[in-house]
Amino acid sequence: FNLPFKEGDKVSFSRMSTYKKILSNKKVVYCKDRSDYFIKLSKSNTYKDCKGIHSIISPLILRGEIVGFLEIFSKKLKSSDVAAVDVFSKELVFRIANMILFTEVQRSEEKYRNLFEKANDGFYVINGRMKKFIDVNHSLCDISGYTRGELLQMNIIMLFEQGERRRIENYIDNRLKNGDKTPEEKAPQNYETKLLTKNKNVKNVEINIMQFVNLEEWFVVVRDVTEKKRIKKDLDESKRKYQLLADNISDLVCVVDADTFKFTYSSPSVKKVLGYNPTELLGLELSRILTEDSYVKAVEIFNRELLSDIDTKVLDKSVRLEFEEFHKNGQVVVMEITASLMVDENEKAEGILMIGRDITNRKKTELALQISEKRYRSVFENTGTATI
Repeated sequence: FNLPFKEGDKVSFSRMSTYKKILSNKKVVYCKDRSDYFIKLSKSNTYKDCKGIHSIISPLILRGEIVGFLEIFSKKLKSSDVAAVDVFSKELVFRIANMILFTEVQRSEEKYRNLFEKANDGFYVINGRMKKFIDVNHSLCDISGYTRGELLQMNIIMLFEQGERRRIENYIDNRLKNGDKTPEEKAPQNYETKLLTKNKNVKNVEINIMQFVNLEEWFVVVRDVTEKKRIKKDLDESKRKYQLLADNISDLVCVVDADTFKFTYSSPSVKKVLGYNPTELLGLELSRILTEDSYVKAVEIFNRELLSDIDTKVLDKSVRLEFEEFHKNGQVVVMEITASLMVDENEKAEGILMIGRDITNRKKTELALQISEKRYRSVFENTGTATI
């Protein structure tokens, strides 16, 4: 028989009392004699051959919500067929749900795979019980020197330097026993270790356990920090040597900001030379240390010789001058200073480095000699007796 609607037609459930009933109780319903239903939809009496047609309506429930309806029409339907239709509709929903899930998984896997393969860090999925790689990305192959096939065949413990293998194995075993509740001291989420490459080179790496796939498998990120560790070691060594020099040099080493002329660094020798602890000078303006005349002189020379028209100057140029500075006890100390400009990577003035020494005693000696020489010359020139 012909139905009064075709595929794609929109039907308003709000005007159908049976569907409204199903929406409220989510139960399968047997409908006896649905001929009036077709006549209502068609608004005519031309569908007389629909008389005696029964139907069973089953809600299609997915994740607790009705997403559609299945209605089966037949003159042979009985109320006893409700159970069979219910089973059929549930199987239909199950298959629809699987199709949706499969589509979602495909999309998720595609995003995961793009992230997995294009990441700069090494990524791998491990089976802790078997101590095997389940999956690895290209970056891990680059870090380790092994091909993907070689990594998937090897025991993961063998990827690490021999002295680290027992520790890594203990971490894995502890994580297998306790899962994501493993105490940090027994199996940390993040730690540094040493990886042994295919050509037997040792690399420093950071390990980060991102998440558990299940109780036996988890997702791990490996970052090569070999170069970072080398740079840090070189920097620490440079700092150590510089600090050793600064702590033991008798000369005073200071840095003032190029804009504000405030102290940003002072070596420990400032205690011996000016009586200040190094931290007492930090943030203090140069004008608080120099006498008024010396400060005016310093600013004028710094601006003229070091700070003005930096582009036209030799950046390693230095100037030598004498300052009068106040000791913490109020006495005036004469300092001989060598000043040079410090610039950043963009050759922008960053500070002025000053290395100086106390020449107060030397100046006093020079003055005493000058006075003595003057007196001697006066006696020599005014005596009436020849002196040889």
